[in-house]
Amino acid sequence: MLRAFNSEWIKMRRRSVLIGGASIIFFALIFIPLGIITATSPGGRSGGGPQALTKIALSGDQGLTTLLSRGGTLTAVIALILVASAMAAEYQQGTLRNLLVRQPGRLGLLTGKFLALLTYALIAATVAFLVGIGAALVTAPARGIDTVAWTSSAGVANLFAMYGNLVLAVIAYSVLGYFSAVIFRSPAAAVAVPLAYILIVENLLGAVWSDAPQWLFGKLVSAVLNGQSVLSAGAGLSSYARGLLLGAIYVAGFGIIAGALFRRRDVST
Repeated sequence: MLRAFNSEWIKMRRRSVLIGGASIIFFALIFIPLGIITATSPGGRSGGGPQALTKIALSGDQGLTTLLSRGGTLTAVIALILVASAMAAEYQQGTLRNLLVRQPGRLGLLTGKFLALLTYALIAATVAFLVGIGAALVTAPARGIDTVAWTSSAGVANLFAMYGNLVLAVIAYSVLGYFSAVIFRSPAAAVAVPLAYILIVENLLGAVWSDAPQWLFGKLVSAVLNGQSVLSAGAGLSSYARGLLLGAIYVAGFGIIAGALFRRRDVST
């Protein structure tokens, strides 16, 4: 497993992987100031309905974490794309079969490769988190937002909790990406299917099923990610504890199924 972990880092220099990590940081740099500007524009409200973000809401001790949680969903989605495409490309290019000839311990190889990709995604997410904080601290005062509460004891505690939630969300979406790659073995399908499910199917189900946020994977992860957001109360999400518990069950299930399939299924290309 350690050898697989170390060898995977050589592939992190591929252009697609570097672009994936850079995009996480880039969108944090753009998305956070944009949310502040939209919320503080004349008559501006970032979002809509009960989830609208206002200047008053941003001035509280959860203002910064609210901004970061909104960008955190995009960070987790990019991590999913990064992991799913990197693993599925191993099938498509035929390199996975060669690796299994030299490393017959399939689960060790799978775990090592996944942990390397996850570590890379978490590093990129951490850098993006810090960049987002810096961008918010620069943009907010210029837009007339009082940031004193952000650096209060409650604000700092919320910030650390938010970072922990972001790590959990990235892990959850990365496991889903790896699961999808093992199932479909095609980069396009491995990325498109989970994204279509989270962004389209879950929202459609939520429109006709009132209890959807209590059971669906993406909605449960959102409940965890928005634990320190002032918008969580009006978002119709499950409780933080429920999201954490059921989300963990989903992740464990994805991991077990992916491991079982990878171990038993023939790799023909």
